[in-house]
Amino acid sequence: MSSDVTTVSSRQSPWHVVFGAGVTQAVSAQPLVLSTFSLFVLPLTQATGWSRTSVLGGYTACALGVAVGLPICGRLIDRFAMRPILVSCWLAYCLCLAAVSVAPLSLPLFYVPFALMGLATSGILISCAKAVVTWFDANRGAGIGATAALMGLGTTTIPIVATYLIRTAGFRQAYLWLACLALVVGLTMILLFVRPRAAGGDVIADPARDRAPALNMPGLSVGEAVRTRHFWLIIIPLCLAALTVTGLQTNIVPLMLARGISADKATVVLSAFGLASLVGRLGGVLLDRFHGTRVGAGVLLLAASGVVLMLVNHAFAVTLFAAGLCGIAFGIEVDLLAFLTSRYFGMRRFGSLIGVLQGAVMVCIAVGPILVGFAYEKLGSYEAVLPLLSGSFIVCAAGILLLGPYSYPAVKAPAPDAPEPDGLLAQG
Repeated sequence: MSSDVTTVSSRQSPWHVVFGAGVTQAVSAQPLVLSTFSLFVLPLTQATGWSRTSVLGGYTACALGVAVGLPICGRLIDRFAMRPILVSCWLAYCLCLAAVSVAPLSLPLFYVPFALMGLATSGILISCAKAVVTWFDANRGAGIGATAALMGLGTTTIPIVATYLIRTAGFRQAYLWLACLALVVGLTMILLFVRPRAAGGDVIADPARDRAPALNMPGLSVGEAVRTRHFWLIIIPLCLAALTVTGLQTNIVPLMLARGISADKATVVLSAFGLASLVGRLGGVLLDRFHGTRVGAGVLLLAASGVVLMLVNHAFAVTLFAAGLCGIAFGIEVDLLAFLTSRYFGMRRFGSLIGVLQGAVMVCIAVGPILVGFAYEKLGSYEAVLPLLSGSFIVCAAGILLLGPYSYPAVKAPAPDAPEPDGLLAQG
């Protein structure tokens, strides 16, 4: 790693970091791989003869790779300089995505690049999250929400691009072109904009030990956090919500096709899901103005209503609206995890904590598509699965409401003539 001292002026706008992290994540594995996976399911089953459950194993391998990598990368990013880790993970992610285009038609070899892609993605997720939250305090929800909203643009637009590439070039070339897109756009954003901020306003890496700058912020260690009820009231509802919403997302195109809706209209429904997730991610602004538990529970109840609508009315317009309600929950979940982690456990070990929590969430994301696909095969129709998904959202909302007051609320800005306290973060 470089032995040069890295310094970033405190005059840099925190919104530059938000823009860079958001665009980077817009071409990360979530929009490019996981959000488009349902579009690749039928082409892959037709080309290989594999079952839907077997094909969805690629999604599971990627998500499990992220789950394994998140706690490891969280500790590394808390301890060492962030940007070399982020650049290395990004290059590895792009290489693995390109490798899918040449993977042999063997299930184990098909899963390998997805699993390695997940490992690389874990470093990207934590790096971008930490870069943003270190620049904001009172407006942290807005910063997280704006970053996630930019990511949501990728979730909305990339399925359309992927559909065109699959039709014109096939699924192999589609993955190759998506890898090229990620390499050019993401690496540019990382090198120009994505960096953390230290407590005093400058980011200075230790040239002798190449460690990340110490932020000297209050908060809990991982061991201390695990012993609180807040840890379990965050991890259990958000894990269950992740399982439910990703299981729905990855099966929504097959669900539409089973109802006789054309592939074009099914893609529109998937894009509506992504567009609504963009709206949900803008909900980060609400987290700065209303308590996060109320915002989270309200959005999860909207998702439950969307599933019920999808069940009782098969009209295309109603289905489109219902998918939008579910997409909002998909969007706000990204904001909630980082926001609640910082407010209930502080910033002292944010990287390690978000790694553990997000790792658990990714395990549920990994099994969600498989469980919904398995339920479909056992119950015989998606109509029998939808009530289970709606009930799951309701349980998640109830769990979030039990969290109570923040342990680490936003620091209030000092009076104009008062000395600035050490370590006060940017108000954004």
